[in-house]
Amino acid sequence: VAMYLERCLQSLIEQNIDQGTYEIIIVNDGSTDLTESLAESFIAKNQSHNIDLINQENKGLSGARNTGIRGAKGTYLMFVDSDDYVEPNVFADMLDFAESNKLEIAMFGQSLIINGEKKERIDKSIGASSVMTGIELYFRRKSDSACKYLIDSFYLKSNDLYFFENAVYLEDGEWSPRLFAKAQKTAYKDIFFYNYELRPGSLVTSGVAVSEKALHGYMQSAHNLKKFQKRTDLTHEQSQFINYTIAKFVLLPITLCATSKGIKQVFMVRRKIISSGFKKLELEGLREERLKQAKLFNKSFFLLFVYLLKKNFLASRRKK
Repeated sequence: VAMYLERCLQSLIEQNIDQGTYEIIIVNDGSTDLTESLAESFIAKNQSHNIDLINQENKGLSGARNTGIRGAKGTYLMFVDSDDYVEPNVFADMLDFAESNKLEIAMFGQSLIINGEKKERIDKSIGASSVMTGIELYFRRKSDSACKYLIDSFYLKSNDLYFFENAVYLEDGEWSPRLFAKAQKTAYKDIFFYNYELRPGSLVTSGVAVSEKALHGYMQSAHNLKKFQKRTDLTHEQSQFINYTIAKFVLLPITLCATSKGIKQVFMVRRKIISSGFKKLELEGLREERLKQAKLFNKSFFLLFVYLLKKNFLASRRKK
């Protein structure tokens, strides 16, 4: 993503807080393009800013973010992917919102950039919110993107909330419930600060999310969430909340199979889910459509599969 890097970094220095009060950490995760030299050049031209470049062997998105977390010295931290960028002069309002409410997680708005056109991701289920628990906010938001939060660094590090490096895909989806489970003070504000570039060839648009490698990653993520669920510092409500996302990772590949592109993989998916130890799902903590699907799954894998096929067929007819 070398061609996007300078735009990203430039957006991070065009801000309305003093340049000495925040740091930019660039994690060069084993890049094979011009990323390293471009980053060095940018740092040389902006020496008045606190910019740190960390070069490492490729560890993937989760490994890169974990390196950034460990290197971060600030009271709050946020994640910015190198092919995205932020709006100018937004950091002061974001920081004030987090500090004045003493938030562990402050959530803000994102805009999608599709073929150069910007479209705000308006989440009407949230609106300008009062302070609430992490579980409450989790169920109000719609996407798992890690790049829309200002997070208290002490809360993150003291609770060992690093990214799971074996997740392969949907890293944010595995991390988000762990991030929100214990939080007591979270809130949302309509500052659409983050511009998310949806580009051809990105992970989201590449189609790799339905591969056998991805399936293995989903099961790994489900097991990591079960491990987190056993922590003794979680309340009963917090522990049962994790069931919601365990079910997400087990049910997702079945949902992907119930499409014209995935139907041939259904027996492979069933074998993988069963061999991974997920013959049944815990229902406590689940709600709405996910609870309905989990109940069908517990009765029969193929009962759920037929239900999803029918649902997709009806949705396709309505669209036509």
